[in-house]
Amino acid sequence: MILIGTLLIGYNDKTGPFIDIQIPSLLLEVEDIDVSYLKELYQEQRNLMEGPTYMIKQIKPELFACYFYTGYSVLHYVGRPGYCVFVFYSEKNDVNENLEGMIRRLAHELLPQKETPTFSSLLHDYYELIKKGELGQYWGEIGEKQPPREETILITEPESTITPVLNENMQILKDELEAEKAKVAELNLQLEDLKKQYENLEIKLKEKTEQLGEKEKKSEELIAEIKILKEVDKNSEHQSETIKNQEREIEDLNLKINELGQQLNEVVELRKIAQNSKQQEEIIEKKSKEFLDLQSQFTNLSAKFEELTSQNANLVKNSEIIQEEIGSLKNDNNNFLTIITDLKLELKKKKEEIVFEKREKEKIDDEIIDLKKEIKVLRRERDHYKQIVKEKNLL
Repeated sequence: MILIGTLLIGYNDKTGPFIDIQIPSLLLEVEDIDVSYLKELYQEQRNLMEGPTYMIKQIKPELFACYFYTGYSVLHYVGRPGYCVFVFYSEKNDVNENLEGMIRRLAHELLPQKETPTFSSLLHDYYELIKKGELGQYWGEIGEKQPPREETILITEPESTITPVLNENMQILKDELEAEKAKVAELNLQLEDLKKQYENLEIKLKEKTEQLGEKEKKSEELIAEIKILKEVDKNSEHQSETIKNQEREIEDLNLKINELGQQLNEVVELRKIAQNSKQQEEIIEKKSKEFLDLQSQFTNLSAKFEELTSQNANLVKNSEIIQEEIGSLKNDNNNFLTIITDLKLELKKKKEEIVFEKREKEKIDDEIIDLKKEIKVLRRERDHYKQIVKEKNLL
């Protein structure tokens, strides 16, 4: 058997199993050992909530590990409860029969010194002794049942010495067990309350989501209406341009009418000068007809101008109404955008509350599991005391 290295695994209530120390310092990296598998082996032993245990496992085709779990309870352990000492080696067929006893010796003597600055160097020295096979074996356990002694005072003073102490310890254990049961019941009630709160939050979240969808739909409808009103506004601008062009035409016609009026005045003057001239009369008659035609055109254009002016006024009025509606719709749209933003913030807050509640629920579940484990340990200890009482014939 060729020893390759050793490591120590401890346990943290928040993070779980962790690699405390390894010798050599790069043992896991050099040998390419799966850390998660080692933690699983540790967790299997811890979940059993039993006393010290020694096991052998094949880690890889050419790599084996013997590991010693020091014990779960503070009433039954070797060295220090909650630790696991791994020793890795090759050539399984050549295992040292004294290896378990030497590892127990290491745990018994070193783990109580875990917090000392020299612990790492001491562990290295002990490992070298194990490699050489020079470390003595140890088979004792804290809290284990001791063999009966030949001389005992139980016959003469059973009631005044051991029995009251055991009864007191058993009563304390019973009280602690009842307290733990009450605590578990209280935690169960809290868990039910949290479940109800979680369900209510989910219902509220669903309602807020539906409201948000409705608001977004209405906002899209308002945006479409604003686009339509903008197109109507563009058409009204085009009509205003047409009216301006017609006003220019009317001004040109007015200029022509003024020119014809001047020509008519000239004709009147000519008529005065040549009243008896037939040619002049024909000219006057022709000019009169032209004047009447122009006057008729002027009347028609004036009526058309008035009609266009009226249309322009209506268009201007409609344009102002449209502008007011656009402004109102913009305000509504801004209000809806504000509402949507508030709803999104509230939705985010509710999601965060749900995540927080889930974490609290998981935390309570973990506490319940730990309490169940402690109850199981207390029951084991109670049975242990009962067994002692029965074996010692104390009752």
